[in-house]
Amino acid sequence: MKQIYVCEKCGAQFDTWQEANACEENHVSAFEVSPEWNPDLTWNWGCAFPDEVIVRSREYNWRTEKYEYKYFKYKSAGALTKKRVAELEAERERLEAEAEAAYQKRVAELKTDEKRKAEPEQEAVG
Repeated sequence: MKQIYVCEKCGAQFDTWQEANACEENHVSAFEVSPEWNPDLTWNWGCAFPDEVIVRSREYNWRTEKYEYKYFKYKSAGALTKKRVAELEAERERLEAEAEAAYQKRVAELKTDEKRKAEPEQEAVG
């Protein structure tokens, strides 16, 4: 049996805890928005997020072993329609089903390989 480690943010699988942890640390997880960086924030009527916003993220740099702040501009692509949300949800479900099928196939292959290894080799009679 093989142990795998999974990044809790993106689902990537790794052979070692260190690789999975490095992947998790690589994802931006802390965001800040400040009026100081965004003097002209505007929202469209009924929208929860502004049209554009400057965001600051705190990321750990493994080379320098220090946290660094990075700034980037988020621009809204506009509100999603119910139809588009349904399409995205269907696509997510399809991808999850494909991943599950691939996983089950691999599990079956591994079980078959284990059974072959466990069976004594038979000599050909003839």
